[in-house]
This record gives sequence, structure tokens and C-alpha cells, in this order.
Amino acid sequence: MTAIISQEAVPISGLNEEIRLNLSMFSNGDPSVQKIHGDWIIRYRKMWIKPSSLQLKDYVSRVETYIELVKNDGKKVLESIEKGNYHVRHNLSVEEKRALSTLKENKQIIIKSADKGGSIVVLDRDYYMREIRTQLRDIDTYQPIGNNPTFEISKEIKDLVTHYTTIGIIDTKLGDFLVKQHPDQFFIQKKGTAMGSNVAPPYANIFMDHFELTYVYTHPSFMSHVIYWRRYIDDVFLIWTSDIETLCQFHEDLNLCLPGLTFSISYDPVSMNFLDTRVTITEHGEIETDLFVKSTDRNSLLRYDSCHPHHIKRALPKSQHVKVDRIVSNPETSHIRHQEMNDKFRTRGTRIMFFHLKGTQLDHMEIESLEKGFTAETLR
Repeated sequence: MTAIISQEAVPISGLNEEIRLNLSMFSNGDPSVQKIHGDWIIRYRKMWIKPSSLQLKDYVSRVETYIELVKNDGKKVLESIEKGNYHVRHNLSVEEKRALSTLKENKQIIIKSADKGGSIVVLDRDYYMREIRTQLRDIDTYQPIGNNPTFEISKEIKDLVTHYTTIGIIDTKLGDFLVKQHPDQFFIQKKGTAMGSNVAPPYANIFMDHFELTYVYTHPSFMSHVIYWRRYIDDVFLIWTSDIETLCQFHEDLNLCLPGLTFSISYDPVSMNFLDTRVTITEHGEIETDLFVKSTDRNSLLRYDSCHPHHIKRALPKSQHVKVDRIVSNPETSHIRHQEMNDKFRTRGTRIMFFHLKGTQLDHMEIESLEKGFTAETLR
């Protein structure tokens, strides 16, 4: 839920109506949404029915209760503002706000989050645009089109934004932000999936599953020499029992299966990294696991002075220490990794006062903010 605090009273009657209308009220099968006084008609499991059962009536009652609670909370906030008792705690200093504003107004640079590692990348805008044009010149992947394929949906979005701006649900500034300006040139991606798309990981999983069933599991070398095979989306970890030449031949065969699909390979007789885990075969022939962190990774743990809910900031140290317990198999190494995790939290404003282990399992820990005024929290 998102709340907007304004110095002026904001009409929320329209918002209340939208909440009610989102229950999909219809009248006599008419698909046009209307205000209905009287019985509710609710979509329930793909059927349009009247809430004759207690379950559906109770559902409607809860929505109305929610609306009343939001109205009461809004009144309390406005009353506190009028009395001067409402204070907003900012977690950015004046210098930090000024620096962000300067970066935002600089039209010569592009600021993006890195694909991996959690770091921030600052690029020259001209270089960024040249790189985009270079990628789009790949005619096997991208095809230019003459018309604007987003015209219809852009018009629908603009009409909705205009409507909600008119009735006071959103303000003009937010409306201008929602109605984006599109470029003059448009392209269709002929193969693959756009990076960052929510459907990309499921597509990749489905494709790789089909690829494994068709080409990998039926390969003679797989059946003869692979004793362990695990995949996460398109990253594969395997244990090979034959020589390196046979492994390289297996790798080459897989790269010849489908055009446009190429696997890279890394191998080592002693130690390998897979995702956030390093797997090592000891001199005694035992397998040990440890945390693996790429050199490009950055400490992106949530800062303790963030305005996120307090229970999230309390839960993060425990979840990260539990991750250490699950991955690191050697007790001595595990203790070192716990201390390193404490240092990472310390640089983000959280101090781990102590943690207690039962064997190699985390029992409980106590944390507090490095800032004054925060009491210690015990996580169990």
C-alpha cells in the first residue's frame, strides 16, 4: 500500500469508489462498469454472481471496514499536521539530496543499475545511445517497423490518466509522469525475450527443460560420464567422471544442437563456483561448500536508517546469517563468514551485538542501529 501525505486535504471519496468498483460490480450482465446502489454483484472464481453466501457477504463487509479504517487514519494524519505534531523523518541529508538532484538534472549521463552485482553504472549518454543503435542494427534479432504499435494502448492510458486527474484521484505531476513520450523509431524483437521482462525467466526455464530432454539427457556422454547435473535457469553445475577432452567434446556437441544457442564452460578438478556457492573437493576426497561472492558484487544490503518497515530491517540480519549456515559446511569457515556478514551490516548502519550458534546452526542474535535512539532487538 502506498500513502501520499500532503499539506492539503485530499478528497478520498473517489478512491473509495474505485476500491468498491474494483470488486467488479455489474448490472444485469451489462459489461459496462456502473455505480450500483443495492446488491453487490461480484466476480467470484470467473463467475458473476450475487453474494448470497455468507462468505461473499463477509468479503464485502471487510472491504467496507478497510475503507473506514483508511478514512480514519487519513483524518488522524491531517489533524496531526494541522496541530504541528506530525514529523517526517528524512533519511537523506541536505547534501545527499542536492547531489541526487544534480545527477538527475545532468543530461550528459545515463544512470542504470547493473545487470548483476547490485552496483550502479554511470554512462556517457552519447556512448549509451551509440551502443543501442549498434544493437538494433542486428537484423537477425531486430526488425524496424514503420508504424507505432503502442498507439492504441498509449491512447487508452492517456484517457485513463485524464479521467483520474479530472476527478482528483491523481495530480497533474503524476499524470504527466504516467503519460510517457515514445521514440520516433520502433523495432520488433524477432527472437529471444527482452531483458528485464517478467516472463523471461519462465520462458528460459521452459526452453532449457525442452533442450535438456531433447539433446542433453539422450547424449551418450551424459549417460556415461555425468553423475550429477543441476540447473538454475541457464546456469548448470555438473560432476564429470571422464577426461577433459571428452568433456570438451560434449560441450562442443551441445553448442551445435541449435543455432544461436552457445554455452560457455568452466571446469576444474578441485574447486568450482556455482551461483553464490563454491564447491571444493578436499584432499581427503570430501566435498565442502562455501559462500562465493563475485569481485563485481557490491554491498547492497538495506540500510538500517531506511524508511522500510522495522520488521523487515530486523529480519534481514537473521536471514543472511541463516544463508551462511546453509551454504558453508566447514565450522571454522562458517564462523569467519558470520563475522564478514556482521561487517557488511555494520557498513550499512546495523551493528550485530552478538550471535549464538548451536553447532553450526544460528540460534539467536541481537542487533541494534549504529544511530543513537534505537534500542537493541533480539531475533529468535
